Parts: sequence; structure tokens; C-alpha cells
Amino acid sequence: MKKTAAERIQAGEQSVSVVDRMSDPVGRRPLPVAGGLIEDVPQSELTPAVRSTVMQLMDELDRMSSELMEAKQRVSELEDMADEDPLVPVLNRRGFLRELERTLAYSERYQTPGSVIFCDLDRFKRINDDYGHRVGDDVLRLVADTLVQNVRRSDIVGRLGGDEFAVVLQRATAEQAQTKADEFMERVGEQPLVHEGTQIPISISAGVAGFVRGDTVVDVMERADRAMYRRKNKVR
Repeated sequence: MKKTAAERIQAGEQSVSVVDRMSDPVGRRPLPVAGGLIEDVPQSELTPAVRSTVMQLMDELDRMSSELMEAKQRVSELEDMADEDPLVPVLNRRGFLRELERTLAYSERYQTPGSVIFCDLDRFKRINDDYGHRVGDDVLRLVADTLVQNVRRSDIVGRLGGDEFAVVLQRATAEQAQTKADEFMERVGEQPLVHEGTQIPISISAGVAGFVRGDTVVDVMERADRAMYRRKNKVR
């Protein structure tokens, strides 16, 4: 088991000259002891009181360092939770738009292609009206799972709200994204939701927008949204 700094001092494995140059968790100041600073005191000259004080300080430093690491881990977990959709296993609108902005910046800088697919469920209100919102939630989960299972690990799937989903395809041209959008629509249509022995058909309409130099998040999302509605109207 790894020893704490105080245990190493007690065992005579670490001199005070090393200890007094260690920093506290929030700054870069030497550790104060009994109103002053320990300056290279040999182990043989350490009084029991000084040794005890140094050990207490090092124990406190170990405790504070551990608490700081735990706090950072918790902050990271909370940040991840803040970006996750509460209903389906994808990013929420906030997380998705942030990742889209990063991808746009990368594409602009390195002149690589990228695209967005905007997806909207067809006749979703009718499903909620006929079967209830719990079944509607199951439909959203099924669609989200289908999208996630049919993208690369580098791609980004998000739920924008309600029955709207979007996907960022990194290093994909608009033509490649259109092929993927057609695949999404086909895969979703192949998987009806079975509820109490009844098959509920599901379909989505998907529109595509490739990145254009100088694009903002709003630009590319608006183009993908318009393309989705053109596809939806065509199906109708």
C-alpha cells in the first residue's frame, strides 16, 4: 500500500528539506510550520514536536489533495449529465450544438468536409394521441437507438427537442450524408414498435446540409431543417 508523505517522514524515508519545498493544493507557497518555515533541518535535529507538526500538515495536504480530486471528478460527471438528454441515450440540444460548433471550427481550420442530418418523426403527434405519451417515449428511444447504431464513433447524435434529432457526420460530404440520411429513413421504417401485440409503424424525414466555408451553427442547421421539410412535404 502506498504510504502518505507523513508516514514516509515518520519512517525516516523523507527528509524535511524535501517536505518544506512541497506546495499546498491551491498555490505554490512553502508549507508554514509553527509560524515559520522549516529550512533543511536534518532528521537528527527534528524534535518530536516538529516531527508531529510536519506529519499533521502532510496528512492534511494528502486529505485536501484527495478531496480536490474527488471534487474535480464530480464536476466532470455533472458536466456530462448536463449534456445528456434525459429521455434517450444521446446528447441534448445544448451538448449537440456545442459539438457541432467544435466540428465546424475544425472543418474550417483544416478544410475538411462535414455535414449535418436533421431528422423529424412523421405523424408523431398521432402516435401520442392514439397510444399515449409513454408509447411516444418508447418510439423516441427506438429512433435514437437506430441512429446511434448506424453511425461511426466519431459522429455525433443529438435530440434537439420533441421529435427532432440531428447527426453530425465528420469528414462526410453532402452526397455521402444524403446516402446516410436515406439509410436512416430505411432503418427506422424497418423497425415498427410493438405495443400490446400491435405494430406501430415509425418513419422519419431527414434533410442534409454540407458545411460551407464561413458557416455558423445557425447557418448549417437552418439549411438542414429546410431540406428536412422539403423531404417531409415530398413524402406527404
